[in-house]
Amino acid sequence: MMTRLAIATLAFLALAPVGAADAQTYELRIGTGNARPHPAIAAADFMKEQIEARTDGDVSVTVYTIGQLGTQLDMIENTSLGAIDMVVQITTNAVSIVPDFQIFNFFYLFDDIDAFNAVIEPDGALFEHFEQQVADKLNSRLYTFASGGNRILSNEVRPVETPADLDGMKMRASAPLTQKQWAEFGMTSFPVSFGEQYTALQTGLIEATENSVSATYGRKIPEVAPYVALTNHEIMTLFVMGSDVALGNLPEDYQDIIAEVAREAGPVGTASAAELDQSVLQRLREFPGATITEPDTSAFAERLLPLHDQLAEELGLTGLLTDAREAMGGS
Repeated sequence: MMTRLAIATLAFLALAPVGAADAQTYELRIGTGNARPHPAIAAADFMKEQIEARTDGDVSVTVYTIGQLGTQLDMIENTSLGAIDMVVQITTNAVSIVPDFQIFNFFYLFDDIDAFNAVIEPDGALFEHFEQQVADKLNSRLYTFASGGNRILSNEVRPVETPADLDGMKMRASAPLTQKQWAEFGMTSFPVSFGEQYTALQTGLIEATENSVSATYGRKIPEVAPYVALTNHEIMTLFVMGSDVALGNLPEDYQDIIAEVAREAGPVGTASAAELDQSVLQRLREFPGATITEPDTSAFAERLLPLHDQLAEELGLTGLLTDAREAMGGS
């Protein structure tokens, strides 16, 4: 794994101008924490294509995928330090630095993708709040948010049609916020890592888990937890940010182009997430032995609404929750 010093040295060399003074070129590095295909990489690929095109090749872009620039948190921290130019990441990976990002982990915060888009609107109060948070805590510029796809639930006990079907199950969950939400359905949480969940299900340490649609399929979760419920309890939220330290070395017109392209990358990521989820869902439906249910999610959401207010008060997120509800037309 690269050390921070090594990454910082490479980043300095990458953004140093190449060539004669009248024909300077620059190299830009965009980090993601995922393997292809993924909405974050779709957004990063779009930025590479458009930045190179709109700068007539004067700025070249390399997109780095899973593990190439360290862990997700490494990449976020190194972007803050100026060692990486830009990242496309899930907000969950940054909550240790920007705790307010936990608002995006409230289950059923968004009624649907239209509500999600309304909340993350760049002119909205919630975006403005996080724009300042990213500047203050990460020394970076927040360009846009995007959907990273839906999270769904799998278990080895029974098909899930109603909230009552979850009662008594042993659930994989580590974060206190997530544990409290599953507890509302009568589930007991056990902290099991992403990479250990298959074995934990196999041995009975846990009986249920939740993942993105693609991870559910890619990790072959239905082999050990064949009851897959399309709960869609969380829309994973991507964010695109650029280092003030690193990008500040570029000419202003190139900085403007990067900002413009980065903002346009949000809808690209969201569209990619929808396409990927649908494609993988079809494969899940054909997974040998899997039983797919599509519960009425409104019943699940209703159970959590009172808890949202309580959690928001505990975490100091009441104002953000109000902003999100107002953006969706609620009170």
